[in-house]
Amino acid sequence: MHASGHHGLLNLHAGSPSYSTAELTWALVLAAMRQSPQQVASCRAGEWQAAVGRSLTGKTLGLYGYGRIAKVVAGYRGAFAMRVLVPARPESLEQARVDGLEAATTKKSFFADCDVLSLQMRLVPATRGIVEQGDLERMKASALLVNTSRAGLIEPGALVAALRSGRPGMAALDVFEEEPLRDPSHPLLHMDNVLCTPHIGYVTHEEWDLQFADVFDQVSAFAAGEPINVVNRLPGRADGPAHCRSRVSSGFNHGGGPRNRAQRREARKRLVGRQPVVPRSSATRGIVRCGHAYSLPVRSRDWTVSWRNVPPTLTDPDSAAESR
Repeated sequence: MHASGHHGLLNLHAGSPSYSTAELTWALVLAAMRQSPQQVASCRAGEWQAAVGRSLTGKTLGLYGYGRIAKVVAGYRGAFAMRVLVPARPESLEQARVDGLEAATTKKSFFADCDVLSLQMRLVPATRGIVEQGDLERMKASALLVNTSRAGLIEPGALVAALRSGRPGMAALDVFEEEPLRDPSHPLLHMDNVLCTPHIGYVTHEEWDLQFADVFDQVSAFAAGEPINVVNRLPGRADGPAHCRSRVSSGFNHGGGPRNRAQRREARKRLVGRQPVVPRSSATRGIVRCGHAYSLPVRSRDWTVSWRNVPPTLTDPDSAAESR
């Protein structure tokens, strides 16, 4: 965030949590615990029941991080009558208690007590490698580790080693250290106790509609000189951008931009391949899309939007906050 500010960039986060990522988290939990991929493969091979799965009722769900997405994940717990545990971290503990969740006394007990443990943090320097091999090896042999956040939260090589040692017993992953993962020989792709999906947490029609609606609202507000959902400030501007007025000249604020569903759907199609995408409007030039955050390059007090080459590290949404 500090680097972005010094480079004249405002970082904006999405106004809504990624409900689709929360839903995928539960989809992975259910599929892994009930061994759905193995059962489907057995049916297709002309066989019958391939294994005996595990139920969720009465089990303990651990949420490592308690941000916007984690709160949605926790909200679904009632359907499965699960106990929800969060680590005693000051960043999330107070809100978790307000929401009726329990706090683990120590990091060791947190990993040891969970039947399902979902990583729900953003990847920032303080959280990179925060999950070590020793943490994983404290998990139950029957436990499931789920990661729909970022692979870098886990110490490099630690997950493969821990899974081979039998603790945790299973993993369900939507994120990887290198993406796209195109190496068919990658060890995680050859473990029977690992369920892998190709980073599809946000890949639904409804999620893309929601994200585009968010970013268009943010661009409109920015063009009006009153940016919303700002997560950083520019040096020397204590009162932020509210005192500024943009000289952007376009019809974006007056119905000229792609604000209706059909136009958003057309723009959404250009997201294939996860390339940076911007709507065709002069008000949106210079916007770099990266996950759920958008960076707006700004010049001096008039906040004129312009094209710039921005290193991905400066606009990575995972540098915006710690918990997802």
